[in-house]
Amino acid sequence: MSQTILRSMCIVLFFFCIATPHYAVSKEIDMKHILLISSYFPDKENSKIIINTLSHKLNTELNCRITVEYMDSESSTDFNEWESWMKELFEAYKNAPDIVVIIGNEAWITYTTSCPQTWKNIPIVLGSIKNSYIDYSHIIPQDIKDIKDIRNTTKSFGDFRVTGYYVKDYFKENLQLIRQLQPEVSRIAYIYDNRYNFRFLTPYLQKIAHEVGFKEFHPLYGSELTTTQLVDSLISHDNSYAIISSGWYTDIHHYSHAYSMLHNELVLQHSKFFYLINDQGTTNPNYLGGYFVTAEDLGNDLAELTYEVLSKGIDNSRKFQATPSVPKYYINYKTLLKTNIAQSQLPSDTVLYNKEASFLETYFWQLFVGALVILGIILILFLQMLYYKRITTVKAHMMEEQKRLREKADESNRLKSAFLANMSHEIRTPLNAIVGFSSQLAYADDKEEAHTYMKIIETNNALLLQLISDILDLSKIESGQLDFHYSETDVVQISRDLAHEYLPKIKEGIALQCELPDKKCVIYTERYRLAQAISNFLSNAVKFTEKGYIRFGFEHTVDGLRFFVEDTGKGIADENLSKVFARFEKIDDFTPGNGLGMSICKGIIEKMDGKIGIKSELGKGSTFWFTLPCKIISIEK
Repeated sequence: MSQTILRSMCIVLFFFCIATPHYAVSKEIDMKHILLISSYFPDKENSKIIINTLSHKLNTELNCRITVEYMDSESSTDFNEWESWMKELFEAYKNAPDIVVIIGNEAWITYTTSCPQTWKNIPIVLGSIKNSYIDYSHIIPQDIKDIKDIRNTTKSFGDFRVTGYYVKDYFKENLQLIRQLQPEVSRIAYIYDNRYNFRFLTPYLQKIAHEVGFKEFHPLYGSELTTTQLVDSLISHDNSYAIISSGWYTDIHHYSHAYSMLHNELVLQHSKFFYLINDQGTTNPNYLGGYFVTAEDLGNDLAELTYEVLSKGIDNSRKFQATPSVPKYYINYKTLLKTNIAQSQLPSDTVLYNKEASFLETYFWQLFVGALVILGIILILFLQMLYYKRITTVKAHMMEEQKRLREKADESNRLKSAFLANMSHEIRTPLNAIVGFSSQLAYADDKEEAHTYMKIIETNNALLLQLISDILDLSKIESGQLDFHYSETDVVQISRDLAHEYLPKIKEGIALQCELPDKKCVIYTERYRLAQAISNFLSNAVKFTEKGYIRFGFEHTVDGLRFFVEDTGKGIADENLSKVFARFEKIDDFTPGNGLGMSICKGIIEKMDGKIGIKSELGKGSTFWFTLPCKIISIEK
């Protein structure tokens, strides 16, 4: 029996050993080889981001091997050199890839003239190219007189199996952005390395600049200037100029470090900043931003199309078209702060990058953990007090009954006298109250006294928790993350619920009046935040009203409702009215509260597009109110 089992195990082990290599080979056979050819040099910011994004996305979704080759068209504008490089590339790849991804027009045109017949059937995905192309093998770029003479990119496809996405240059939109942010600017300085010396470019862009409303258009081309000459020219420009860039990666001497040299020099000129036609990265402090599709979006679009071609085949994939990601306004927040441009001037859908988080956003969890630690310390102190009380009680029982009672009575009287004498000056916050009364609790003689101390601790615990809750709400209001869940809400029912809640809280002899114009009034609003704002008003009125009445309710306005809480309390002096809705402002230091309630009300109402205010007279009372723009869904008079 044992020999049979042993024989079976050996057979299983044998098949497992011979099966594992086959699985590995199968997985290797399934691996897709993607050849990515870039027209540019490796450190060019835009193409580097596109390639990194594309590679990362494909590696997470596919079992693939990506090879990247850089043609570096910036270092030379000679098409023959490009063609020689491309032919050497084809010779180096003995095994053709499954798909070729090409970045930029230069590499694509060179590919079409150099591609061997054995590669003709390989699917090609084009990215970061224009919808028009120049056949560098037959046309000298300087000879093109008009932009209309440039052919559509699809004319270059021939019998290749091609798809891809082309990108647009939003030159006019960026000039309009300059007009919006700097209306005082009348001249445009345009930076572009223009390594192919396009003569048709200047009149075309000049026409657009005049259409937008700029008097002068000054091109600064790398085909005509050294990088040093460009820097000197930019420094000499006064504030009537705005600078817009399509990229400066080489100059008239084909200097390979032209980009870094330009920006290292200009970083010292704090008043000089560039608008961008296309995404050139987020780290350069000279860039203010512009209107474009980000390189990351272009890389994601290209990765999705490449995946589609590999999984469905190029005939069943999307055809050559504009990249699907939409352009947006992107502004470098750190650079914006150095300019005279107000944030309110930016388009409403602007994306701000390099913006540091606020103090509360950065240290939210530290503050939250700190509050928990404080509560933990309070709990430990409380437990220690209970422990020491028990020890004291045990020791006290060992003493003579008469002596214990006399000493206890004397100590209790002394502590009560000291407490009453110092209470109004020493206990300023809920935390001090909790710690102070916790220490007295150990010496409480009877249950009634202990119950009183516990009630005070419980009340101040609630005040401390309310303070933490108010700080969290204020943090959410400042960061724009306060939750609002809108629903159909009966404001009459909310008012009645609040009346029942606050009736037991008001002082004796004070009337609570709830004035409602309707039996039922349903609106579409945020129920919890609306109730929170009215409740804060009522809580404030209860604290400051010693006699008379508290009246609250709502009334109809032209575009919604007006809520109010009126009291006959102390009132507020005119010079203090501006402090009412400020954070941590307390008009009366002797009344409990943390000074955040009215500030939170203001944040809630403004978030709901309403207005908030106060009318008060010292010694006679106050009326707090807010309006809420809303549409009445149903009403019952």
